[in-house]
Amino acid sequence: MFRLQARLNANVAPLCREEQAARRPVPEAPGVESRVDSTAQHVRKASAITGADAAKSEMSHTIGRAITLVMAIACGVAAANIYYNQPMLGIMEAAFPGKATVIGLVPTATQLGFAAGLLLLVPLGDRFERRRLILIQFAALTLSLTAAALAPDAWSLVVASAFVGVTSSVAQQIVPFAAELAEPRRRGATIGTVMSGLLCGILFGRALAGAVGDHYGWRATFWLGLLLAVAVGLLLAAILPRSRPMTQEGSGTLLKSLAVLWREERKLRRATIIQGCLFGSFSVLWTILALQLDAQYHLSAEIAGLFGIVGAVGVRFARRWCTWRIECEMTPAWAA
Repeated sequence: MFRLQARLNANVAPLCREEQAARRPVPEAPGVESRVDSTAQHVRKASAITGADAAKSEMSHTIGRAITLVMAIACGVAAANIYYNQPMLGIMEAAFPGKATVIGLVPTATQLGFAAGLLLLVPLGDRFERRRLILIQFAALTLSLTAAALAPDAWSLVVASAFVGVTSSVAQQIVPFAAELAEPRRRGATIGTVMSGLLCGILFGRALAGAVGDHYGWRATFWLGLLLAVAVGLLLAAILPRSRPMTQEGSGTLLKSLAVLWREERKLRRATIIQGCLFGSFSVLWTILALQLDAQYHLSAEIAGLFGIVGAVGVRFARRWCTWRIECEMTPAWAA
């Protein structure tokens, strides 16, 4: 009896399992739409890291405090070249008698050249490999400083000064490059450090030019600027990582995008107008300061350059403000 019951159970169990399996709903094969959605999802994930994100994922680990400091120094060295001539205008006028009006065009030509560099060269940083572009501009800067130091007459100095201004816009290539290389959590501090170097170059460059020009002549200042540019260029060539272009658009398209940004970004228009007015008043003051100090108080170029040290006090506060401002912009409203 027990043996018969065991055999019946052994035969019935597989039939029950087969019946249960037959009752289970059979999963449908994925249709065309589901496969397309899945593929699209994978494509979106794969294409999420492109352009700047891909470059940043490769380069974010390559920048540290040492590279940031070198980039800040490079910004200062490049920016200082724009302002070397301002405290030395009286010395230049003495070197070219009867050409006071032409010498007065030297700072104007330098600033116009700098504006041209900002407009024409800086946007190229999105189109070409930025490290290579920075090194080329530093090489061109050394040639421009050589031409200024060897200028045989006043008009040659004006032309050379314009090229110095154009090539000195390399400082504005370094700032966005530092922002690209920095880790997101340190981006504010990195930009603040690099901008502090730029401001120090603007302010201390005048003091350096005034001291050197007063003791060794205005040509010696440009030779010194040449040596500094060569040293910084070699240092950047040794430590800067390579980057990927952000876009493949042509130069004309990049320039047109500036007009689009101006038209669509209200905050950008407001900031541009404010900074333009500040920079204009800043340039007017420093351009005539050396001439007025010489004419009214018989003070030398060295004294005129020392006025820049007073402004250097604000560099520390500018760095803190820049760091705070960028971090605020990057912080979501819900996290504030």
